[in-house]
Amino acid sequence: MTTAQNAGQNADQNAVPDTGPYEETYRTLFGAVPGSVRERWEFSAEHGRFTAPGLLEELRGEVIVRSPLGLKVQQLVQFAQLAALGRADAARHHALAAVRAGARERDLLAVAETTLITSGVPGYSLALTLAREALAATDTPESSP
Repeated sequence: MTTAQNAGQNADQNAVPDTGPYEETYRTLFGAVPGSVRERWEFSAEHGRFTAPGLLEELRGEVIVRSPLGLKVQQLVQFAQLAALGRADAARHHALAAVRAGARERDLLAVAETTLITSGVPGYSLALTLAREALAATDTPESSP
């Protein structure tokens, strides 16, 4: 096999598989595919190892997207967990996703109050800050009906 043929074969193996269904889920939740997710897909594909990211996306779909909780509640749960852990960047994504899925100010405030119990003032403060950011970013009125 020539070097050119070898390079072509490697390029085919390293191509990111069809990520369309996964991308649609991210667009629904976050409005776009996060850069870190796309980088994970590309890095794995470059090394011919897309199986793990593919399985991760299938698991995400089953546990998050098709959850009996529904998207709004599922995103609120993830927002609460991540805020309690102090994971600001990830919590920010899920606060925005919760608002996009229909969460209101009172829902985000309830999450912040829950983090006060589970992780103290730092989690509470973080959740309040991220809730305000999410509401402002999505032009959602801060007063609930």
